[in-house]
Amino acid sequence: MSKNDHLKKKKIEADRVASAISSIDFSDDALSRVEASVKKDILRSGSNPFIAGESAERSDFPECDACGSEGTGMLRCSRCESAFYCGKDCQKFAWKEKGHKLACPTMKEDCRRTGKEIVALLNGPDPPFEKVARLEELDGEGAYASAVKSGLHCALRKIMLEEAKEIKLRYRKGGLEAISCTQNFVCTLFRGQRVSRFGYTTFSKLDSVRVAGYLASSDDAFTILLDSAIAIIEAVKDRMLLRKAFNHRHMHSSARDVWAAFSMIFARKRMSRAVLFGPSVAKKNKGAEDSAAVRDRVHFIGSRFRYALKLVGDSDEKQDPNSVIEANVNQVAAMISLRCEEFGIPVDFDGLLKLGRMQLQMYQQMAKPLALGNIQKGAICNNQDAKRILSGNAT
Repeated sequence: MSKNDHLKKKKIEADRVASAISSIDFSDDALSRVEASVKKDILRSGSNPFIAGESAERSDFPECDACGSEGTGMLRCSRCESAFYCGKDCQKFAWKEKGHKLACPTMKEDCRRTGKEIVALLNGPDPPFEKVARLEELDGEGAYASAVKSGLHCALRKIMLEEAKEIKLRYRKGGLEAISCTQNFVCTLFRGQRVSRFGYTTFSKLDSVRVAGYLASSDDAFTILLDSAIAIIEAVKDRMLLRKAFNHRHMHSSARDVWAAFSMIFARKRMSRAVLFGPSVAKKNKGAEDSAAVRDRVHFIGSRFRYALKLVGDSDEKQDPNSVIEANVNQVAAMISLRCEEFGIPVDFDGLLKLGRMQLQMYQQMAKPLALGNIQKGAICNNQDAKRILSGNAT
């Protein structure tokens, strides 16, 4: 085929694609029909045809300690048994460039000691800012595994329970007291790609293995995290806190980070299932999605989200600038609704929210499409993705 013939063929193909796109009906009625069809497919097949991102679901392996790739740390250092890598290349890089050669002889004992010390610190009487000061020392999988064996998950639940009761008063005091331990847990302990070969990391990912491990630690692990997140919203709405602009901005950032983390949780099928089914339910048993325990759990989660949505719906511009938190909470609720349909859980989650007319409009026109986008991507959609989705041009 000559070059001119090849170009003509490409032009014909491009014209055909353009013609097909121009014939698509992007009206509200058409989009509603598409969404209804997708939901029907979800319920019939038990899988979401929109979820291209589900192919990225990872294994039970930890992150690579050299490059930070999720679920790829299947190669463990045979000497210290405390460092995990995705392959020989990263293992060699860590040995030569990241100091593992020097750390290896004592790393196993160092990790064991560090994990125990940090859990003891979390359980101790120290103020919140001191409790979270050493969390980054658990970036490596060896130290984190030691902390989990020493009772890390129990310590986290205890701190978040306490924080849900006292965070508003803590931020009113200001100073070093004005800190959210929950935000630090989400953005440090559970953050994905904590390390990188390039010297920088991201705050837009969660480590699904670590989060799934925490969720499996107790039936109330998720609800404790949720109640702590709701308490942060209550603090953001506190009129006394509004008088302290710096503290309020910090509190608002904490709420934004924690609720964004919920979006990351429900963007991934594995973590979504862990939340909605709970660790005490045999997830692979046929009919588990219709068990009373699962229905009761989803109803309870729905009641807490109804309260959270009422809080953000009553917020003014000073309390929630640009409605950032309101948008996050709506998106998470919509993602839970879609996951319930996907898993075949016979609960009308949208109905549990009891939204008013204006909130329902925002929920249907913005939160639901963005929730579908997050699930499809397997991560939070960026601004460009969101604009494309909301304009009706999502592919």
